[in-house]
Amino acid sequence: MKVILVNATSLVSGGALSILNQFISHVNDDFYHIFISDEVDINQGFIVGSNIKLWRVKPQSSVARVIWDFFGIKKFARKNNLNYDLVISLQNTTVRTGGKPQIVYLHQGIPLHPKKWSFLISSERKYAFYKYIYPFFIFINKDKDTKFIVQTEWMKKALIKKFKISEKNVYNIKPDFIRWNLGDYKMDKSSDKVFNIFYPATGEIFKNHELILSALKCLYESKFDMKSIKVNFTFNDGEYSHISDFLLKNPEIKNSINFIGTLSYVNVLMYYENSDLILFPSQIESFGLPLLEGAYAGRKIISLPTDFAKEVLFDYEGIEFVKENPNDWALAIKRSIEDYDIQYPSFKPSFHNSWNTFFQLF
Repeated sequence: MKVILVNATSLVSGGALSILNQFISHVNDDFYHIFISDEVDINQGFIVGSNIKLWRVKPQSSVARVIWDFFGIKKFARKNNLNYDLVISLQNTTVRTGGKPQIVYLHQGIPLHPKKWSFLISSERKYAFYKYIYPFFIFINKDKDTKFIVQTEWMKKALIKKFKISEKNVYNIKPDFIRWNLGDYKMDKSSDKVFNIFYPATGEIFKNHELILSALKCLYESKFDMKSIKVNFTFNDGEYSHISDFLLKNPEIKNSINFIGTLSYVNVLMYYENSDLILFPSQIESFGLPLLEGAYAGRKIISLPTDFAKEVLFDYEGIEFVKENPNDWALAIKRSIEDYDIQYPSFKPSFHNSWNTFFQLF
């Protein structure tokens, strides 16, 4: 039986927390010392077996996290007499392992994507940090045998080509997605005359909400009845300045936008089952889970023709790939409205590599 240290101190919410949850639910019979943040409520979704010891770490600033990765985790293990065989980092960055083998779960796509960002533009600075500086922390503590796990083929290829990581040390392993009982959240929409559109995403710039807004502007300019559609965004009105600025300049489309805020997972499922169309114009994703969930619900989906979208929905009947042009997206939305009553077969993929593959690595 191996003893394994797992670095997960920054996985506190969203997709990052899902990775921690999935990891814990799939562990094998080895013994795991898992370092998590004090901010994580382990009673929410975690089933912790007897071969897992959770160690709580105080919430870390950026500087504190660097110190932890470089010195803290190794010092903590020595202080608490944790003799270990392997280190797993679930949060992108390598750590100093004291000479032990290391596996890194890399789920930050910005450093691998060709899109450029500028430190001179205030709204882009954090993306520029992830693009140009963050890779230093990803790779600083690796050695020639460090293994990297990514979720899609585009990330694997980029990691090998851009950062010269040996192909034998990079693995494309898919995460889980929850398959719920279809129909459990379906509502009677017979009296609803509005065509409901759903885009489950934060408002980060690379999520590309402005493409949807520009498409709505094209619809408006074509004399389309804007009262007949409602686009649901999963954040609050005013939360992202670039979106607020667009709507301030184009107030004629704002009534077609519904800011529904952050949703519970149950409410997300309700929107999947009751929306007439799902949009996914995101430019950068490590996986693109909403694509898979929307396809599982049998919804019509319009997406950019990105590598990750094509990989995740490789043969889903209800996907339409549309290039990044507002007028093309407007026309695609109009076509979807005309075919609004089409229900597609639920998409249930079987990926070759999954969490079981991950645990076979060691």
